[in-house]
Amino acid sequence: MLRNLNCLVNTINLHVVEEGEREMPTIIFLHGFPEFWLGWKNQIQFFKDQGFHVLVPDQRGYNLSDKPPNVTDYKIELLASDIIELIKQTGKSKVYLVGHDWGAVIAWHLAITHPEYIEKLLILNVPHPLALKETIFKNLKQLLKSWYMIAFQFPWMPEVLVRRNNYAMFRNALLMAKNDSITNEHLKDYITAWSKEGAVSSMINWYRAAVRFPFKYDAFENGHVSVPTKIIWGKQDQFLEPILATKSLKYCKEGELVFLEEASHWLAHEEPQKVNELILSFLRK
Repeated sequence: MLRNLNCLVNTINLHVVEEGEREMPTIIFLHGFPEFWLGWKNQIQFFKDQGFHVLVPDQRGYNLSDKPPNVTDYKIELLASDIIELIKQTGKSKVYLVGHDWGAVIAWHLAITHPEYIEKLLILNVPHPLALKETIFKNLKQLLKSWYMIAFQFPWMPEVLVRRNNYAMFRNALLMAKNDSITNEHLKDYITAWSKEGAVSSMINWYRAAVRFPFKYDAFENGHVSVPTKIIWGKQDQFLEPILATKSLKYCKEGELVFLEEASHWLAHEEPQKVNELILSFLRK
């Protein structure tokens, strides 16, 4: 049965969903934008049944977690530090870490800067930060797909646009998922999360902080990832070009890449059984 935790990290409270026995190996799932812990609804019970202690936080600024007001509160160092503090609270020296979208950005960051906390790394549909940096302005398709990252840099106007028509921008992004894998009932839960005071600005501030306070990854082993890494990539991603997945491999000392030919950016919703099997096989390898 799901347990709801309130974990104090870096002076803020993170809401964390927990499942499984705490003495078992811990796996942490990090959601992306504009989701919250519900984005991993198809993974929680599965990995509990496979003998894992499962933690799924609402990341800083999302849903039931605290929403500090300033852009500086969303520097990637702070976002990653929240997860380090959560790992420490498990009492484990290392955990398995799975990330999608912005959650994958945090996962990459931790694997580059603090590999000592990670047993194995699994990435869903987000490139290594240096792979994105070297590609985004050289690939016209990717630059056009990244329009929203630029639009989010403006003050207050993105918040106004996002809230229009009952969060139509966010709803439409999620409804790009195939096979009706995100239902109207799920959307109601998402709208509830987005409607919480400060949530929209906090979520957009992740993008603002990333542009205003870029992190220098090449200062850490030239950005290379030393922990075993598997990238699972839906090839029909609406926001990120597949070439980014291939380029990310060169930054992994021990990396694997699997393309799901028919899946999109929302692959954990669309093909949960396949995604779960790929994650599990890598963990047990």
